[in-house]
Amino acid sequence: MIDSNNQNLHSEEIKIPERYKFLEKESFTHNQLLELSENRLFEKFKALLKKYNIKFKGVEYKDSYDERVIMNYIRKYKLNVDEEFYKELAEMLHMDFVSNRILVSNYDLATILPYNIIRKNLIFIYEVEDDHIKVATSNPFSTKIFEELEKII
Repeated sequence: MIDSNNQNLHSEEIKIPERYKFLEKESFTHNQLLELSENRLFEKFKALLKKYNIKFKGVEYKDSYDERVIMNYIRKYKLNVDEEFYKELAEMLHMDFVSNRILVSNYDLATILPYNIIRKNLIFIYEVEDDHIKVATSNPFSTKIFEELEKII
């Protein structure tokens, strides 16, 4: 069903790949949801990697790779990635961007989760409310992180 005021489409009408299930689909327009369903977002993601000259030395790129694999590779090999890359990625995904500086200033919130969960998943709680928490993560495409958090919290 399309809302004529903002041209948003309810997510059940368009099949979205599983790796995008974390996104708040209500914030996407009909055309943006189609981009997700037709995998055009991944093409934009690859263009963003190229724009910021993020290269994968010693690893042959394969068509079977998706955003989750690439973000895990960036984390695993501690690639030096400009913060602007993450800002643009957050904008592309209609997500909030949280600067490292904000995370450092809220370090006391890190005590809410077990250290091994934070370290393993590279996540950080940066806001706590009565009914929800906001988490910063190095890989928003990893659904395992959010499934693990749901069990803990």
